[in-house]
Amino acid sequence: MIRIAIAQFAGATVLQVPPLAAGLLAATIRQAALDADVRIHVRRQPIAAAAATLAEARLVGLSLYTWNARYALEVARHAKLLREDLVVVAGGPSVPRRDAAAFLDAHPWLDALVLGEGELAFLEIAQRVQRGMALAGIAGVVARTTTTIALGPPRARLDAFDAIGSPYLDGTFDALRAQGEIPAISAVVLETNRGCPFACTFCDWGQATQSRVKELPLERIERELAWIGAHDVWYLYLVDANFGIRPRDVEITRAIGRIAQAHGAPRYVFFHLTKNATQKNLRTVEILREHGVATQVALSMQDFDADVLTAIRRDNIRPQHALALREHCHELGQSTVNELMLGLPAQTAASVRRSVVAALTPSPRDRFFLYPTRVLENA
Repeated sequence: MIRIAIAQFAGATVLQVPPLAAGLLAATIRQAALDADVRIHVRRQPIAAAAATLAEARLVGLSLYTWNARYALEVARHAKLLREDLVVVAGGPSVPRRDAAAFLDAHPWLDALVLGEGELAFLEIAQRVQRGMALAGIAGVVARTTTTIALGPPRARLDAFDAIGSPYLDGTFDALRAQGEIPAISAVVLETNRGCPFACTFCDWGQATQSRVKELPLERIERELAWIGAHDVWYLYLVDANFGIRPRDVEITRAIGRIAQAHGAPRYVFFHLTKNATQKNLRTVEILREHGVATQVALSMQDFDADVLTAIRRDNIRPQHALALREHCHELGQSTVNELMLGLPAQTAASVRRSVVAALTPSPRDRFFLYPTRVLENA
């Protein structure tokens, strides 16, 4: 049996949220019936303690993003000092696709990087580690060898999700709570599709920028929603890049409504409405409201200035659509939220003032946020 540790260390949040990326890796390994003891680690500890825990494993997978990358990499460095034969693999949005070899060279305690979707690539890595085989040559993986850094061939994006396990349905997240990594689950993150057809320059959404949208099986989504209701999880975050863009999204919101009425949960659903949304895309919102589930319409306008939208390749998203949609939401009594970015290309002090004015509304229930722009690794 091989012991595998998957670390997706949490950021600063008051919500107790199971780690979806780590859960998908663990569930996929379990579904493949690999002879493995797989454990997920979320809680932050002093680095020495966290490193000692990871060093008990033979294989460590790190899920890296802006809120945990520095901490996770340092924990892994210390774990490697404790166990020289530990195999450490990193994936996630903060692993650079353009300069992967340089990133691996700069972090000599890492043995491999996974680029893009990681479930099947990490499964293949686990199978090779169990058999004592080298990692070089795996599709979508950059691996260290004794003499060089080897870049494997590109891995095709998933068209079907049959081989990807569900951490909600196979007991992975129930075990995580039982182990005390998450004392109580107050919110969950769920995906119903992957991919985004837009190419906004500031975005690294799931490393799937400007790609076709692939749907997860509807039957699986409905069973996962039933798990959420049965576990009385009040907050549901649908992480699709453009919820409402697929015709079946209406049926998904109906399923959420039915489950909420049967179980009293979820009670609040947040999602990113499809870009260039119009009144017809609000049907998902209306269905949730009809079933007593609260939500908020997120407008897809990081700036309202035409020059800025052109500079960030977002000029195909029309400000007038967002403003018209917001006006319609006011007629329905529905709140909206707008997230502006400060520091985008082509912004000026005057253009920022105009965008802030455009984001202000007379509705006391509307909100907007002004975020300082940070350049993400793969943006």
